[in-house]
Parts: sequence; C-alpha cells; structure tokens
Amino acid sequence: MVNEDIELAKEIINLRHISNRYEENFNCIYPFTNEKIKIYFDQFDFKGKDVLSVLASSDQVFDMFLRGAKSIDTFDPLTKYYFNLKKAAILALDYNSFIQFFDNYYIERIIMDEKAYSKSTFIEISKYLKGDCYIFWNTLFDNYSPCKLHKLFYKCHTDFQREHELIKSEYILYFDKKYYTKLQNNISTFDINFINYDLRDISDILNKKYDIMYLSNILDRLNTFLPSNEYKNEKRTQYFICFLKKLGQYLKKDGTILVNYFYDNYSGKTCMKNIENSKEFEKFTNIILNDNSSMLVYKK
Repeated sequence: MVNEDIELAKEIINLRHISNRYEENFNCIYPFTNEKIKIYFDQFDFKGKDVLSVLASSDQVFDMFLRGAKSIDTFDPLTKYYFNLKKAAILALDYNSFIQFFDNYYIERIIMDEKAYSKSTFIEISKYLKGDCYIFWNTLFDNYSPCKLHKLFYKCHTDFQREHELIKSEYILYFDKKYYTKLQNNISTFDINFINYDLRDISDILNKKYDIMYLSNILDRLNTFLPSNEYKNEKRTQYFICFLKKLGQYLKKDGTILVNYFYDNYSGKTCMKNIENSKEFEKFTNIILNDNSSMLVYKK
C-alpha cells in the first residue's frame, strides 16, 4: 500500500511541477487549514465526544484533541502520512522551528528559508516516524528538493499564508504558543483511527455512531462526485441530501454534522435557499460567525 501511495505522491508532484492546474485534484494536501476552525469550533462541545472528521491538514484533529475529544476517526487520501509527519514534528521541534519547517509561503515565493522542508530538519523529525510513514516521507525527501516537494501541497490563496503567526493564530488553536506547548506535552498519547475510504463511500463501512461529524468543504467536492451531465443545482442538492441522510444514520441521538464551511455568509444563505424545499430542511442551520463566514450544520 505504501508503495502505491508513494507513486501517487510522485505523480502529483511531477504533474503539478508542469502545471499548477493539478491543484484542483483533491489528492493534494492542505499544508495548513484555511478555515477559521478556532472560531467555529468554539460553537461546539468536543469534550468526551466521538468524532468523525476529514483529516486534511490535520489541524482540525489536533484542535479536537486539545478540546478533549474522546475518539477521532478520520479519512482522506495521503493525509495520514501528513498527520504523522506533523505529529512527529511537534514532538521533535520547538514552536519556531515547526513554523519554519512547514512554512509553505516562503517556498511558494522561492524565498528559500534554509529550514523550510529542509532535509536536515526532516532527519531530526524522522526519529519519531515509524513504518510506512517513515518510508513514505524518507523516499520523497530523498527524491525531491524542497522546491519540488511542496508541489504535493494545495496552494492556499488567502492572506492566511502571508500574515504568518498573527493570522494563523486566528485560524488554528495550536498556533498560540501556549496551546502548542500543551499539544507537544500530550501528543504522544494522541492517535487517530484512519479509515482508508473515499468520503462518498465511507457510510458503507462505518460500524459505530458519532456525536459530531466534520466534513470541511464537502459542497466544493460535489462536482467531483457527479457525472458532468449532472452538475445542475437540483441534481447536486438531491445527491447532497441523500448523502447526508445516509451518513446521518451513524449519528448518535442529538448528533451533529458540521457540513460545510463558507468563507462568506452569502454562500451559506444561497445553500440554504437551494435546500429549502427538501423534507430535511428543518434539520439544517446556517451558523453565522463573527467574521461573516458561516457553517452549515445538520442535526439529527
């Protein structure tokens, strides 16, 4: 399996080295979240809860862990390797060294900080990697320069990548040094259960119920799920509702699905308009956050 994943990673890197259009492929990894999870996770209680979450940049699950989640099951191609790389880096590096190593913005601009994705820092981090995760990253660091390696990551286009700690601390709980230290002191006890399934099929293999499900930006992915002749809004909405009803079977009583994060409330209102004729409409809420972004929530 790890050899197949290495070949997929190489394919992404090589194709995106030729054309950045390949960043539309959802196999690319987000270096950090570009959603303000610190703000909207404050709206929910994760303590002692069983959670199903997209893994993505791993920032979401680190935040959930800091908030006391009881268990976290995750899914997403390739990102299990990134989770373990970040976990190992948190164990190995102080706060500033962690930021320098993962700072994708400097590499994007070819302002080559010698510590960004550096092989010497990776060697230090790799002491905390095991098995397939070590093989995966060691192979990539052996075969690619930092400038090429960063092609594995989705290019965030927001100011988030440009303002560094000040802005990132609004997005991510552990970018506050106090919480980074807390995470570093406790992360050795933290692990996730990774489900190696695509989101569209995951409800077929779940065997437990959850208090909270977090799906990030599922609506952005619907176009990749449907044939090109079914892109119309009514088809998307029908597919979307059916998908959530199927997934909702695995919610506990009073369970919640954090369905989709919207960068502006207008998009959230538009989504609510599209589903207002659905029999499931009363189960949806569009929570407006204090920065005018919003989160679409589905309650059982």
